[in-house]
Amino acid sequence: MTTSALARAADLRTESLLGDLITATTGIRKRTENHRRALEFALSNVRYHKFLDTNERETLRAYEEYARWGDR
Repeated sequence: MTTSALARAADLRTESLLGDLITATTGIRKRTENHRRALEFALSNVRYHKFLDTNERETLRAYEEYARWGDR
């Protein structure tokens, strides 16, 4: 299966942005095993995410938990 140049460019941009996000939020340096694993996990979630109905209460709980992680 061939991928168009435009699709590949979009994939590379997504990978770059996620890599920057991982570094900014976790402090894991690029080109390390942990960064590679985190990037693979994030890419998988982006590629195969299913947009289900949002449970507002669960979303707020998750957001508050993520905010607490930032306080560490």
